Amino acid sequence: MFMFLVSTYSTFYTFDILSINQQMYKYEYSSMYLFGTPINLIEFIGLMIIGAAFIKSAQIGGHT
Repeated sequence: MFMFLVSTYSTFYTFDILSINQQMYKYEYSSMYLFGTPINLIEFIGLMIIGAAFIKSAQIGGHT
């Protein structure tokens, strides 16, 4: 969850979802390196949102 907040704020400088949606086209082709593998920044933020929902709903593997 912390990584999601840091990556979202450092990219868009806000947590407002409407503002993020308006700025998303700017970062369509930007990427970051995670363990030496390039990953699209928008995909990374999306995965962090799904991961946060997974952990919050106490699914198997995230309940501990």
